Amino acid sequence: MSPHPNNLLDYYASVRASGLHARGQLATNHLLKLLAAKAGEVLLELETGTGTTLVQTQVMYPQSVLHGLEVSPAMHQATEKRLKACGIRSIPLHRSFQALPEHFFDVVYCESVLAIQEGDDLDKLVQQIKRVLKPGGRLVMNETIWLDATSWSDIRSINEQGKRSFGIIQANDKHPYVRDWVALMQQHGFSSQAVLKVDELPYLATANRWRMVLLKSKSFTLVGKLKQRYVNSYRRQQSEFENAIQQLNTPSGKTMEGVLFVFKCCD
Repeated sequence: MSPHPNNLLDYYASVRASGLHARGQLATNHLLKLLAAKAGEVLLELETGTGTTLVQTQVMYPQSVLHGLEVSPAMHQATEKRLKACGIRSIPLHRSFQALPEHFFDVVYCESVLAIQEGDDLDKLVQQIKRVLKPGGRLVMNETIWLDATSWSDIRSINEQGKRSFGIIQANDKHPYVRDWVALMQQHGFSSQAVLKVDELPYLATANRWRMVLLKSKSFTLVGKLKQRYVNSYRRQQSEFENAIQQLNTPSGKTMEGVLFVFKCCD
């Protein structure tokens, strides 16, 4: 897995963005509940972004052992800054998947990470996840993938436009639909435990929302939002990205959906 391209994701890192996945905080709340981490279990957040969910996981599962992995230098730095602002010094933050030990983690989780891998890169990343998970370990993820009704021509067109505009595809085209993702994971030795459409998720409040560490994390995010609103260069770049996103729309309307997956690593 190579570092993220230096455009959209680097911009998000610079403005300390959070909730960069389908249904934002609501989906994160459900994902964290699905982790169901026990005391002493070792967790890995794959691609921490700016560290928002990493902080929430630490608060929700203080008796578990938490690690983070972020290969993007800009995002890695943003996570480090958030953890420091929140007074958290106990979470190892890794830069490379290859350096992680085999069969070490009980749970790996991620938000909008696997789907943006291109072609066979997705298969390679799944292999790495399988390598570091313990037998019986769990993979929990929120990914935005193609609706069954989205044609191959639309998928190709949207991905090409997204790559030109943002440096990343919108979603993998080798394994486009939910059934393809389940089949992919089964091929790599996982069994499907749950498949939940995020648009159908009920309301779920953020756990421990008034804890001081979470308020510090929110303050960290707020500084980035103020930059987006009041600093001309950031406001202009945000406008450019929003215009490019609008150009991805197709006459057929909605083309993608967010899905929460839970998989178990077979023994």
